[in-house]
Amino acid sequence: MMEEALAPLREAVRQQGELLRLLKEQGAAEQDVSRAVAELKARKRILEAKAFAIYGGVSGLYDFGPVGCALKNNILQIWRQHFIQEEQILEIDCTMLTPEPVLKTSGHVDKFADYMVKDAKTGECFRADHLLKGNDLTPPTSFNLMFQTSIGPAGNMPGYLRPETAQGMFLNFKRLLEFNQGKLPFGAAQIGNSFRNEISPRSGLIRVR
Repeated sequence: MMEEALAPLREAVRQQGELLRLLKEQGAAEQDVSRAVAELKARKRILEAKAFAIYGGVSGLYDFGPVGCALKNNILQIWRQHFIQEEQILEIDCTMLTPEPVLKTSGHVDKFADYMVKDAKTGECFRADHLLKGNDLTPPTSFNLMFQTSIGPAGNMPGYLRPETAQGMFLNFKRLLEFNQGKLPFGAAQIGNSFRNEISPRSGLIRVR
């Protein structure tokens, strides 16, 4: 059972190693080779790995392993030491669910989008501004990048997973001002996940869903 679970991860490491070999043989740019080396090391040490790998994985979704979690926690500790403790920034932690009226007011519902084209032969989707050439493509259409959901069992309160972490700070400005005894200026910060349904995530951990 354990061997079956590990097999896809080992196959991913093998494929990355093969890709690295081909890049070197073909005289690829140093930047491409360095990136492949970094990804191979990361997969061997389970710094990060494609999520749901035993089911084929999902593009743009990743899991952190023990090394990745330790590295992430170290970064957060250094960040808090500097910004929260030394700079006295006010840290908050807001919900990841946002009712639709909030994001309608901010313009996200209407404008938080990228233009998308679809390959007529394969059905694969691409960001229109990233595509240089391709097969027969559909005309560009606007694609909203937010993950929509409903809040509550009745399903009559539309909402979204937050597309950015800043929204909660704006909404809590009055409370933070009162906490700071009405004194300006002050800083606010939040750490957490935000969710964007990227059209074609292809940059590793730099641009994910």
